[in-house]
Amino acid sequence: MSTRTRSQPPASTLAADPRQHRLSEWLWNRVWNWLWHELRTTPARWPALGLAVTGVLSALTGSPHWVGRWNDTTLFAHLYGSIVVGIVSGIVAALIVGRSQSRGVAVLEKTGLRSGPAVVARSVLPVWVLAAGAFLLVLAAAAVRTVFVSGSGSPAWGVFVITLCLLAFQVAVGAFLGAWLPRWAAVVGTGVLLYGALVPVYLPDAERTWGRLYPVIQQRWDDDVVQHAARMFSAGAWLLAAAGLLLVAAGSRHRSTRPSGRTAVTALLLAGAAAAGVLLPQVARGQQWMSTAAAARPLQCAEHDSARVCGYSATRQDLTMLAAAFADLRRAGAELDFLPAQLVESGVPVAPGEPGAPAEIWDTSRDRTAAWSADPSGVIDRSRAVELVAAAIVPVVDQDCLRSELAARTDLDASRDIAATLTDRITSTVSRPDDTPAHDQLVHLPPNQQDAWMNQAVAAAAACRPLPPVPTP
Repeated sequence: MSTRTRSQPPASTLAADPRQHRLSEWLWNRVWNWLWHELRTTPARWPALGLAVTGVLSALTGSPHWVGRWNDTTLFAHLYGSIVVGIVSGIVAALIVGRSQSRGVAVLEKTGLRSGPAVVARSVLPVWVLAAGAFLLVLAAAAVRTVFVSGSGSPAWGVFVITLCLLAFQVAVGAFLGAWLPRWAAVVGTGVLLYGALVPVYLPDAERTWGRLYPVIQQRWDDDVVQHAARMFSAGAWLLAAAGLLLVAAGSRHRSTRPSGRTAVTALLLAGAAAAGVLLPQVARGQQWMSTAAAARPLQCAEHDSARVCGYSATRQDLTMLAAAFADLRRAGAELDFLPAQLVESGVPVAPGEPGAPAEIWDTSRDRTAAWSADPSGVIDRSRAVELVAAAIVPVVDQDCLRSELAARTDLDASRDIAATLTDRITSTVSRPDDTPAHDQLVHLPPNQQDAWMNQAVAAAAACRPLPPVPTP
């Protein structure tokens, strides 16, 4: 007659310290066996399996832009995990918790043997595990494909961590709505809320402010991009703290299993502190989660006749040439009201408002710091230096102004006309650049009239008004 023995932890743990043995036995018999049973029986297993298979097939058979680029490969899996797997998993969590609210959770919820948050966490933990497994399978398939194209490399681990934390947050949102709303209202509300929360990415400056609280990274990163690990891990801490707060709120549905007030206050304070850690640091546009590898180099500056230019990708010789061109332009445009105090290369990882940070591009004050963009070819001669500096010193129109009804009827941006006119003045040539309707008229005016019109044009652009007419010679 055969006997069935209870599963035991690995033999290597039996000779360990008794306390370690008890902990190992508890983890093996109580946690792993329970979780394995839940994973095999939870209704979330079939949606997770379908999402994993679909994502793996997409990663292996599609021909998108990310293949061969490690950063974009990780972002592909991140987007699939957060937008597809995460939202569906949140909906499934809402369905499971909502069903438990309508049917009861056997003895646990009725007798209060465990607190409400513990009951809710036990019911949705398998959903998060399955969601994380689906994301990891998609990431593994995408990484295998990239290995065959580009060779060795590794995923962006900050994106990997933030995705796992985001999945926990999305599942917790579903659990919270499932606990407090009728079942089908919770299902629909979870999908609408999690998908609608993607909108901040498309609002002006939202992704570098409060949009960071829902960090779905919808960008493309070149392989020279370096992830900002500190901001990613602070966002991960916020997501976990927010998930914990939502589970506490979900577990407060029934009085018999309601957690203590101290637990609720602690969860709220932790979530608030974590949110402040995400929102308070100022971030330059487009660099909330990353910066270019060049930006990690030390910032160098060159000065010529009090004209100061700073950058991190240009050589010292190129910076000196740019400073000389900037000095020439300041002498040639002494009557211009909008010349900046200094130039700093675009992408310098300095928070807005700090010394050396580029000001807003439509700022017209003389004490501002304007941003110049490096030459993609990496070669700067005197003529090219003048062009780069002339383009940098002219404030351009606010994007909100360019999207207005006024912009559809009139021309509001004279930045190219002004840059071309100043370049011609310094190089003693007459160019014919594209898309500069006022340039042909400006070149025939004396310098004092050119300066007067350029000052008026920049002031009009800053105020979102139509450009003034170019005077006749």
